[in-house]
Amino acid sequence: MKKALFVLIFWVAYLCIFAILLYLVETLFRHTPYYYSMADLAVVFANVFMFSVFMFYRARTRDAWIKAEAERWLQLRSGERSNPAPPWRKRLVKRLLWLPTAIVLASALFLPEIAGVLSHVWHGRTLILQRFHVRTPLTWILETDERSYCWAFIGKGIGRIGITPYLHQEPPFSEILFYAASDRGFVRDEVYLEKVQILSQRSMRVGDRTLNCWDIVPPHPRNEAVKLDYSLADIGCESMPYDFWAHFSGPRTDSELFYDTLRNVTVTK
Repeated sequence: MKKALFVLIFWVAYLCIFAILLYLVETLFRHTPYYYSMADLAVVFANVFMFSVFMFYRARTRDAWIKAEAERWLQLRSGERSNPAPPWRKRLVKRLLWLPTAIVLASALFLPEIAGVLSHVWHGRTLILQRFHVRTPLTWILETDERSYCWAFIGKGIGRIGITPYLHQEPPFSEILFYAASDRGFVRDEVYLEKVQILSQRSMRVGDRTLNCWDIVPPHPRNEAVKLDYSLADIGCESMPYDFWAHFSGPRTDSELFYDTLRNVTVTK
């Protein structure tokens, strides 16, 4: 009971220190250029500090801990001789030892999806970029300054698509970017569409704006012929007036989810 209480107190203290440090970083350094460096430093400091405290405690109580463990082992062995445990209990204990392995395996099979859910726990389901409210799917991995841009990453775990794409080093990953400007935009049609091959175009209403999207084939950086791969899509969107921009790059099967997300964008005045 004493050991379980110590473990509980240690992890509660660890989580509290971790949360306090991240809150301070979020409050003091959110809009500074070294925000991510400070966040990394907070994570490292929390781990180093708590495990240093743990190792110091174990060093101070080492002799007492060895004595208590020896007594507990002797008591357990004598109890087994006088009152042996039923076979089903032994089998249950052996199977429960595999439980952490099973949890890690299940997490590995759906790692991108789990990362997406965790990023939504941190950033929330709806992102506010200037006047634009973007509601993203739960499985998208997000990185945002919660002010003007959001970078999203779409991945499918081995549990959904199998291991073959990963073995061939062709995992179906997609990248999405949303950017909202506080005033007139930074990209115009004639600049963005210069020297590209347009495969299709879509227009949709986003609040009181028209959002134009182009499915394009970008030019080769050395002006060589570009081999078309229709399984991949490169889509750029910009609003009129030019204060909202979005880009999609990845498997074409994910592009409809990108369009659905854009259709659900709302604009505040």
